[in-house]
Amino acid sequence: MRPFLDLLASNPLILLFAVAAVGVPIGKLRAGGATLGFSAVLFAGMGFGMWDPRLRIPDHITNLGLAIFLYCLGIASAPGFFAAFKGGSALRQNLLAAGALLIGAVVCVLLGRVAGLSALQTAGLFSGAGTNASSLAAAFDQARAVHAPGQLGDAAVAYALSFPAGILMPMVVFFAMQRWFKVDLQKEAAALPGYRAPGEALEVWTFRVINESAVGLTKREILAKTQVLAAMGRILRKAVYLVPTAKTRLELNDLVVFIGAQADLQCLEAFLGERSPHEIHRRGLEAFEDFGLFVSNAALIGRPLRELKLPSRHEAIISRVRRGDQNLVPHGEMRLELGDRVWVIAHRESRKVLSAIFGDSYRASSEGDFLAFSLGLAAGLLLGLVPIRLPGNLTFHLGISGGALLMGLLLGRFTRIGSWVFSMPFATSVVLRQLGLVVFFAGAGTAAGASLPRIPLSTLLLFLALGALLTAISSFLVLWWGYRRMKLSLNTLGGLLAGTQTQSSLLDFATKQSGNELPAHSYAVVYPLATVLKIVLAQVLLVRFL
Repeated sequence: MRPFLDLLASNPLILLFAVAAVGVPIGKLRAGGATLGFSAVLFAGMGFGMWDPRLRIPDHITNLGLAIFLYCLGIASAPGFFAAFKGGSALRQNLLAAGALLIGAVVCVLLGRVAGLSALQTAGLFSGAGTNASSLAAAFDQARAVHAPGQLGDAAVAYALSFPAGILMPMVVFFAMQRWFKVDLQKEAAALPGYRAPGEALEVWTFRVINESAVGLTKREILAKTQVLAAMGRILRKAVYLVPTAKTRLELNDLVVFIGAQADLQCLEAFLGERSPHEIHRRGLEAFEDFGLFVSNAALIGRPLRELKLPSRHEAIISRVRRGDQNLVPHGEMRLELGDRVWVIAHRESRKVLSAIFGDSYRASSEGDFLAFSLGLAAGLLLGLVPIRLPGNLTFHLGISGGALLMGLLLGRFTRIGSWVFSMPFATSVVLRQLGLVVFFAGAGTAAGASLPRIPLSTLLLFLALGALLTAISSFLVLWWGYRRMKLSLNTLGGLLAGTQTQSSLLDFATKQSGNELPAHSYAVVYPLATVLKIVLAQVLLVRFL
């Protein structure tokens, strides 16, 4: 056994994948309907670290995984993040996260005083229960000015011992609240306005226009009046097939095709008149064809569909878009991503031209721009090094995690700068995020596990208990107040809690439970503010309240 341990200790890359090989299968096990997912790699790493303290993955490898994961998450979540600000949802979510963190800081101060903890131990408890290494580093920087350097280890011990509770307790509270509220996450997501579950099929219905209120309206006017999300297909008018443009107006007795979710199509049926048994999308194929094309032309990325002017230039329309496992209804403001597959209705002879427009290369659609990826990630890491000054002579840094995520959000918002495309194909983004998670969890786990055997049992139990209590209070506050008072969905609150905790393992857990991307969206919305607040509050705990 000793030679094997020597091998792992001297080869961190072998250790990394050994930890992953143990943790990933454990993460797939289900208990009470819940799984740990990739977060099980963290606990596998802790086991390796406790087995032999030499089994520790270097910090630079751990930080690389964290940076890749959060940068890719920022790129992927940017559209939803900035769209949420327009509707006011992001502001409400950030207020909830900020309120929970402020109350958590006050509770931490009270617990620290009751337990007789030092200022550094309390700051370490706050950082560990909040699973945020950046706030611990900020506390170190602040403590060097007011405390003896030899006492900095107190904060590190408190952080290491409360950290496991900061990971596990939110999962326990989330699972318990889901049972208490009796929420089926999949059914709840399906009932949310505008949400389409991954893999949900779009339906194609043909309508006959018999209501006078619909006559003379364009496609945009119809969708505005009905407030549905649907795409208009072909029109059959007096035995002639038409491809509708922005200026095409419906006439009485037109047969018109719409593609969308069943509930939206039922609304259109009531508005237009009736559903016709004559399914014209299956007829007239001698003139039109419905074919799928891969989006691999980088020139299209970041541009709204309306700029392509397919109906007027090529007598073609996009009926639906498939992104990953999700079917999307196209609209004029939709922006395509590399790897999307679009279904186009057009004349058969137009296929060659349209293939050239979209690229239609599966290989090219799977390739990312790694020059843009490298530049963007480097910019994020540099952003994390920039000192930010606050009133009271406080200085903090966003760090690796905050800088990478913020830069990802910014670049994901603009999508491209000149010829550099910062968005990534869906499959590429998922793989990079998973790789980053596994690397980060393995490194963080081995680092935490190595220090645990040297800690007295009484101290271990104290910090575990305080960390669990502090995290349970803040988690309960976020979930109960958000669900009961703010009427947010539990799907959204799972990601919001993960963002408040700045904990990617909790995000992975919530995503596994929900089976959709809603937790990732709310995570990206609150994570930047939560990170900054934790960095500031950890320093404030040292300077002002203790």
